[in-house]
Amino acid sequence: MQKVKDFFRRRSSATPPCPPGSSNGGGAEGGAAAEGEEGGAGLEDAAVDALAAVQEAEGRASSLAAAIAARDAGWSPARARADSADSVADEAAPEGVRRATVADFTLLKVIGKGSFAKVVLVRKKDTGKLYAMKVLNKPAIIKRKQVEHTKTERNVLARVDHPYIVRCRSAFQTEDKLYFVLDYCSGGELFFHLSRLGKLTVEQARVYAAELALALEHLHGLGVAYRDIKPENMLLDAEGHLKLADFGLAKDGVTRAEAGANSLCGTPEYLAPEVLERKGHGTAVDWWGLGMVLYEMLTGLPPWYTRDKQKLFRRLRSAPLKFPRGIDPDAASLISALLDRDPTQRLGANSADEVKAHPFFAPLNWGALMRREVPAPLNPSDAGLETGEAPNVEENVQRIAVESSMADPAAAEAAQAELAAAPEGGHFRNFTFDGGDEDSVLTAGLSLEELRLAHPPVAS
Repeated sequence: MQKVKDFFRRRSSATPPCPPGSSNGGGAEGGAAAEGEEGGAGLEDAAVDALAAVQEAEGRASSLAAAIAARDAGWSPARARADSADSVADEAAPEGVRRATVADFTLLKVIGKGSFAKVVLVRKKDTGKLYAMKVLNKPAIIKRKQVEHTKTERNVLARVDHPYIVRCRSAFQTEDKLYFVLDYCSGGELFFHLSRLGKLTVEQARVYAAELALALEHLHGLGVAYRDIKPENMLLDAEGHLKLADFGLAKDGVTRAEAGANSLCGTPEYLAPEVLERKGHGTAVDWWGLGMVLYEMLTGLPPWYTRDKQKLFRRLRSAPLKFPRGIDPDAASLISALLDRDPTQRLGANSADEVKAHPFFAPLNWGALMRREVPAPLNPSDAGLETGEAPNVEENVQRIAVESSMADPAAAEAAQAELAAAPEGGHFRNFTFDGGDEDSVLTAGLSLEELRLAHPPVAS
């Protein structure tokens, strides 16, 4: 038990060794990228460009009826979520539909912090609704060579719509900052609760593992490899259900289990062998991640854990998997199949269906789970939902000043020059979007016709 306490104490106080997140609604900087022991130079030099073609927002037509008729074909709220205004400082938007700005929100407190981003609990001034606002510093992103990862994060967030994945309601930018307005998960990180409980029961772990499996099935169906599964990125909503967050290390355009990405990235304790070996990897790394966190939920520590990074990497590559006495046999069977070091033979390599069919999940009704009809395993405090408090966030994080600087002044000055030289915003064109549905930050009160006008379908 002392080893478990030492592990959580170290994890809760440690700064991620390298880029790109932290807590609530997408993390402050994604996971830690590893190069050798801790370096961060192994991230891709280029990521897949924007998934959907993004066109500039059109002006209001002379007749609303004519505009709707012209755009009706193929329009849907889901497609509207991926549309974007093509602007640097959000000055371009369809007439009558204003883009969000920081002035629309009251900044309450920091609930997540990283080296070039932070997550702030905010309240929308006109509705009183709470959100988690992820704020990224453009100069720091450029300095840390995270531009492509940030683009990927934005594109993925604009597409996902799943009960067990954090929703992004809006994204906007200023000259030196990027903003994601995300669902506020008042339950905090699963890591926060594990650090206090030590471990979960089999029944609790089963539901969270199943909710994570459904989230991964959705992402893989979109061609997205998540690549940073860990308890810190598994948030709990007010009801205690899981919400996967922080897409800072996600890789787009990945359709194979064993190929599609090449960089050495992730959080050291959870790295899949194929990532360490740099042989190329694909969606199977996420099923490895599910096995790792299921083991941790049931035992209190990830398998092969040690504070010695070199020893850790040797164990991840080749050490036998051992289970403590008394572990549920079906859980041990599932974990063993998920932690197969051959990604082509790993459970889930063919499809999520083979994971869902494992006997460990037999007590669950997958349809009911997808409809959120299965009771949540934990009941986190919801005391802050009305007051803006954050009872499930570490106090030392909440003490960080909301307006604190997030970049080294000298580095920021140099990067600002690069930003100024970039034509038409260069690095961050097409970043802005609004959810375009009934839960959107800005368009919640618009009619269906106004929504259609605001979000014309993407040209095919």
